[in-house]
Amino acid sequence: MQEKQQLTVPFAIVAAGAIIALAVIISGGKSTPVPTEKITPPTSNSDTMEIRPVSETDHIKGNPNAKLILIEYSDLECPFCKSFHDVMERVSEKYGKKGETAWVYRHFPIENLHPKARTEAEATECAGKIGGNEVFWNYANKIFEITPSNNGLDLTLLPKIAEELGLPKKEFASCLSNKTFAGRVEDDYADGLKAGVRGTPHTVIVLKKNISSSQKEKLVELYSQFADQRTGETPIGFSADEKKIGVSGALPYPIWEKTIEILR
Repeated sequence: MQEKQQLTVPFAIVAAGAIIALAVIISGGKSTPVPTEKITPPTSNSDTMEIRPVSETDHIKGNPNAKLILIEYSDLECPFCKSFHDVMERVSEKYGKKGETAWVYRHFPIENLHPKARTEAEATECAGKIGGNEVFWNYANKIFEITPSNNGLDLTLLPKIAEELGLPKKEFASCLSNKTFAGRVEDDYADGLKAGVRGTPHTVIVLKKNISSSQKEKLVELYSQFADQRTGETPIGFSADEKKIGVSGALPYPIWEKTIEILR
């Protein structure tokens, strides 16, 4: 891969659970750190968020024609992604079933931190190819359920997960060993860089209509509580065309609930 990035390992990795808990504590007007695995990409296109359009090749949960499309860039060995996966499940349960949102999953394995994440991502794609979109989601769910994160999953479990989901053993093994979906995972990663992803999890909200000035003001106020005390940066950004919003980190469910209510 030519676009290798220099990675910064957050001190918080050694205490992921504690940091995730901090994300729901807001007091005394102080900003709250946002749990995220950070990288420093070669360039940042956060203003343009040049992502590829959502299509039938994507893994989608919910209504593809929803008013709000939530495109998540995730690393299967990221401890914050593991926590955030449950948050997105709750969002999908409340809003996706009503057709108001769609959750799109794209891969962003941070290899310098989690060398196993790319193979795991390829395994989910093999599962999806053989069993369909629902099996893709079930396979990803199972990885997040059993991995201790931080490159801790035993890769010999990948074919066992496939068997548990009823997939043909030989077909899955062949797909994985031949790295059939290495290109697909790399395409997702490259797409994330163009979207301005600087860490995982990272979510791009794609809107049907331009965000209004009132909605933007409310979101800026909502996310100001997570501003970096050194730089003043918040985990939210807006595209130049006013139709995409980037959200960095494993923000808690109440923040996402408020975000969606503002954008409805």
